[in-house]
Amino acid sequence: MATIDIHNLSGDKVGTLDLADDVFGAVNEDLLWEAVKHYRAAQRAGTHATKNKKLVSGAGKKLWKQKGTSKFADGKLIVVNAFDVKEPKTKQFRQVLDALKVETTALLVEVPRHGNRNLALGSRNLEGVELVHGNEVHPYHLLRYDRAIFSQPAIEALQVSLKSSTSKRQHQAADKEGEKAKKASGSPRRRSRHEKAAEVA
Repeated sequence: MATIDIHNLSGDKVGTLDLADDVFGAVNEDLLWEAVKHYRAAQRAGTHATKNKKLVSGAGKKLWKQKGTSKFADGKLIVVNAFDVKEPKTKQFRQVLDALKVETTALLVEVPRHGNRNLALGSRNLEGVELVHGNEVHPYHLLRYDRAIFSQPAIEALQVSLKSSTSKRQHQAADKEGEKAKKASGSPRRRSRHEKAAEVA
């Protein structure tokens, strides 16, 4: 099990957090691409205007670089103990990002219904910065931004949720394998009356 440092908004280390291998371990890039493809298709669903290549934002551009799709492995996952933003000011939040050594784009992840108005107001005008709730995080979000900054409660909740869904999928896969094996072995063939008579004789 890997561990990650927890920082405060001044950039100081204030603790560590254990990360589950089955959540933050190796990334299956084929599944990752499928998840992103489905997400983008869902975002387009219901639109009536058809965009050509010229009108589609980012058309022809790679969504992410060829290598380096695990944020934790790349050292680009940051955990803060809390997004304790005192004032709703963009300049002050830019200083927070500087203290955390975030120089490019960043995804901020907070727990749902936290009511962190100062964080929302302080970060919304920063170019390349997006705030989402922990229950809305999708691989598409993580791949779009260079850094992912989670509050400690948000990453703990996400880890519990992902471990639960991983365990559920493993059980479902095991059940399917069991059913396949059962069908393959088949039920014993019923003997005909002639076979039974031959055995008696």
